[in-house]
Amino acid sequence: MSTLVAFAVLAQGPTPPAMREKVIGPATEITGGTAAELEVSGLKATLFVPSGYKAPRQPEVWMHFHTAPWFVISEYQRAKWNTPVLVCNFGQGSTVYGKPFTEVGSFAAWRAAIDQALGKPTKNWGITSFSAGFGAVRNLIQDPSLVRELRTVILADSLYGSLDPAVTTERKPLPAHLSIWDPIVTPATKGKMTAIMTTSEITPETYCGTWEIALGLVDRLGGKMQPAPATTDEFGLLRTYAQGRLFVWSYAGTTAMAHMTHPRHLAELLIESKK
Repeated sequence: MSTLVAFAVLAQGPTPPAMREKVIGPATEITGGTAAELEVSGLKATLFVPSGYKAPRQPEVWMHFHTAPWFVISEYQRAKWNTPVLVCNFGQGSTVYGKPFTEVGSFAAWRAAIDQALGKPTKNWGITSFSAGFGAVRNLIQDPSLVRELRTVILADSLYGSLDPAVTTERKPLPAHLSIWDPIVTPATKGKMTAIMTTSEITPETYCGTWEIALGLVDRLGGKMQPAPATTDEFGLLRTYAQGRLFVWSYAGTTAMAHMTHPRHLAELLIESKK
């Protein structure tokens, strides 16, 4: 295969976007559609339906966990998404997001609320999350009925886990906090769905950072992260991994801004997920 042809083949897939610092705010009014509040078991979320949207027989719906609705919706709009988006901004900490979906089947109540709001039964789902929002995603993907209809998952610096207490000589992820992602990692590696995971280099003292969990997942697959071309960007791309439709993109940066930069490029991640 010639170099030109090889490049053309590679270019067909998603490309890691640049994670350059981006200032946002202040909060703006949600426009370009209707935003309705849904409430399930005392938790409230915002369902945004774009203007002119006509629900097909079985609507596709996207969900986002953790970040203000006005901003998440603006990123979906920047990506020119034309599907309903449910924004769940439950608060701080992964427990807040994980607890509502601890039991397999607990998503059914949210599905019913969305179905009622759209007037049709939903099918085919996409999920995006930031930071602590992984707590919801990690539990939701244990539900086979949802995973069967899941088409895309994007974790924007949103992939934490515990350290393995049995390993004291180095930092290693708890094996159970790697295998728990199998419901999306396995089908993604086989090209049956798309999973994009971005990480920063932030390393919490008492638990694994996103880059450590991502590296653990790649190691578990028997793979190896590949170094990215050198860059002078403060939050430049460091390493990548791809297998099937699983894409892991690790970026530099150990500051709060490095972390916040990932959801501020959600639009680019959404666009790349379709390639």
